[in-house]
Amino acid sequence: MAKIGWVNIAEKAAFAYPSPRKFIPPKDMNTLSKSFLSCPAMRHYFDDTYMVCSAFSLRLRRVTEGKGFTIRPVYPFTSLAANQVSKLVKIQPESTWRKPERVVLQISTPYLFFSDDPIEIEQMHPTLGDSDSLNWNLIPGRFDIFAWQRALNFAAEWDSLRGDFILRTGDPMYFLRFAGDCKKPNELIEFPMSNELRERLRLFRGIAAVRRGTFGLMAEASRARENIKLME
Repeated sequence: MAKIGWVNIAEKAAFAYPSPRKFIPPKDMNTLSKSFLSCPAMRHYFDDTYMVCSAFSLRLRRVTEGKGFTIRPVYPFTSLAANQVSKLVKIQPESTWRKPERVVLQISTPYLFFSDDPIEIEQMHPTLGDSDSLNWNLIPGRFDIFAWQRALNFAAEWDSLRGDFILRTGDPMYFLRFAGDCKKPNELIEFPMSNELRERLRLFRGIAAVRRGTFGLMAEASRARENIKLME
């Protein structure tokens, strides 16, 4: 069994952020078990999948202003104070969008995952959830949590022509999978913050603003980790 550690690094309101938990597809309510929810292949697809749910409610609206626009939180459907919205939610430059209506946004989340084994984390769009009005798609990603320690972001492409961007408290934000050499189920363990983890965060925090194409640093970061244990 591969052991994977995680830490909630939120400096404020850490208790509001729920722990990652195993995702189990909903039960088939068809009396004959004929729904796709009973399909063994579908259920097997979600083996060892975890989900991270939203700690807050957020509703964003794109408002046209002259030749431009603004993105505004909508109250009372947003639980975050306006100053918190501006801190947590970052709208990426329009030049980086695929299409003019597809707003790319990022929301900080305080989940740091790590392992003392060579394991990659994969962040995926949440499917089969109870959320409605899903007019956004998670921007997926995958990286090595042995070599690279950073908190996860929620990054999404929002089709603003299809209405407001909506997240409700408890809605799945993203799914996670962990891939390594071990074929057995993974074990997720919560750890307290340590000096070693703080140092690893310091090494990688903000690195994308300093250097483009950080993928090339992965091998170097892995070599630097060889004699460092984070799960002891």
